[in-house]
Amino acid sequence: MRPYRHNSWTRLLCLVAALMLPGLGVAGEAPVSLGVLPYITPVKLIQTHNPLRLRLAEATGRPVSLITAPGFKAFVQRTSQGRYDYVFTAPHLARLAQYRDHYRPLVKTGHRIAGVFVVPKDSDIRTLQDLENRRITMVGQSAVISQLAVQALREAGLEKGRNLDIQNVPNHNNALMACLLGDSDASLSGKQLFLAMGETLGERLRVIGETESVIGFVVLAAPHVDPEEADRVRESLLGFADTDVGRAYFQTTRMVGFQPVSEAEMASLQPFIEGFLAKGRATSPQ
Repeated sequence: MRPYRHNSWTRLLCLVAALMLPGLGVAGEAPVSLGVLPYITPVKLIQTHNPLRLRLAEATGRPVSLITAPGFKAFVQRTSQGRYDYVFTAPHLARLAQYRDHYRPLVKTGHRIAGVFVVPKDSDIRTLQDLENRRITMVGQSAVISQLAVQALREAGLEKGRNLDIQNVPNHNNALMACLLGDSDASLSGKQLFLAMGETLGERLRVIGETESVIGFVVLAAPHVDPEEADRVRESLLGFADTDVGRAYFQTTRMVGFQPVSEAEMASLQPFIEGFLAKGRATSPQ
């Protein structure tokens, strides 16, 4: 099992170039940049969120490039530097972008983010308590579902370094593969991602527990984006689920649809920011 490295990154850049298709906006006009958190592999990320890219192109009247970063830390840094016009990111990182970098929250996905603990179908592990002195694989501890997972494991009497071995990997795909390949006894995955992967994983993996949940992904506009354009994007995204393309997109991702996001919901994520900043040097995504 190897996390994606330069080869996948090169493929990502090629795909981004291929997606920069003509037909919208003025020739030669700088494209809008949509930064998407690298919570899955780059190729899968672009395949999954290309419909969102096209929706933004319709709303802005300009071509849109869907881009990410070679890692989680780089994505957070580039968000802070204003290198994305719009971002699609995890809820706690959305709060960080709003609170620290003055991004404007536009919409949230309608689903709630939670983690599921999974084991091979034939494993003797039935509950979280059965993970005592075993190995579990998950994305890094700065990720919101990893913070939720650590809380759930602690409530089950398990703690890293005492009676549990936690192995961190770059993304949820890697976490699931570790379990499938026998490199760990259990894995943590985003619930919606696990469900979206369908029957194949369901036939090979079994859920033994679930974390608490928080609001879904958030789309934000950078402070340099024209407020009127951001308003058009917001209204367009709120109506996305009413289109054929939008329905297919949300059925594939299981993210339900885009909904308004309140300041109270954003403020509720503040404790996760503190956890993120306390860890300091993030290494993995949502």
